Amino acid sequence: MRRNLTRAEREMVAKIAPRLNTRNWVIRKKTDEYLVLQHKETGTKKVIPV
Repeated sequence: MRRNLTRAEREMVAKIAPRLNTRNWVIRKKTDEYLVLQHKETGTKKVIPV
């Protein structure tokens, strides 16, 4: 799965990681426990606990 974040997901990520620009990240994997985000340009992956 590789898609942009929805508005609700962007707000949730902004609460956990406020310095992260969510417009530059896409979702690679989504579970009940965490999100795996991948940067659109560099390919860097981050795990964000939910």
